[in-house]
Amino acid sequence: MLSMIPRKDYLLVIIQFCLFGVFAFLNFNVSFLENFTAKLCGYLLVSIGLLTIFFAFLQLNTNLSPFPSPKKSAVLVTSGMFNIVRHPIYAGIFGLMLGLSLIFADGFKLLIAILVYLFFLYKSNYEEHLLTKAFPEYEIYKSSVGRFLPKLSQLKS
Repeated sequence: MLSMIPRKDYLLVIIQFCLFGVFAFLNFNVSFLENFTAKLCGYLLVSIGLLTIFFAFLQLNTNLSPFPSPKKSAVLVTSGMFNIVRHPIYAGIFGLMLGLSLIFADGFKLLIAILVYLFFLYKSNYEEHLLTKAFPEYEIYKSSVGRFLPKLSQLKS
């Protein structure tokens, strides 16, 4: 079964976890914006990020995979967190990393968080291409739900 997963999927997961490792374990203490408001925003982002990740994990259930390619038995999940954004786990991870960068006032961690965001843009484009192949209705879903943040039209509804 593992041989059915494309090499590109493995490479993307390896890069993702390397970026997480750099964020977690390297510390260059490049201080910036160290004040109460920044820390408060950081704690808020961390809380929202953790809750988003948690609920998205629960909602994906058996569809959860670290790889961008959908499982053979996967169903398209568009409810719950996935009714708000198409990639809530990526959004939650970025929010968590951005929040921690603010809490620690660490410019290096902020830089890595931005790199993770750019990586998630690339990875989600690839993932969405695969999801569109597997689920023709994904195009309609994609047009009505934001990638990492809700679309303005969603907020008005």
